[in-house]
Amino acid sequence: MACHCADGWICEEHPDQPWPHGNCTGPEAPCAAPDCPWWKGSAPAALGKSYWTNNRRRDEVSPGRDH
Repeated sequence: MACHCADGWICEEHPDQPWPHGNCTGPEAPCAAPDCPWWKGSAPAALGKSYWTNNRRRDEVSPGRDH
């Protein structure tokens, strides 16, 4: 499987496309390619994007916490 990602993320609705792409509003998903350079190492570079800390899914937020 080859990487189709942009900085470690692919489009969940179109897995053969990077995220984001075009005018697609599909959610991001981690690249599933085993050799993806963005997901290697103890601190994956794909998690270092600035939007990651600000765009958590609602089901990932702890109940009772402000978000």
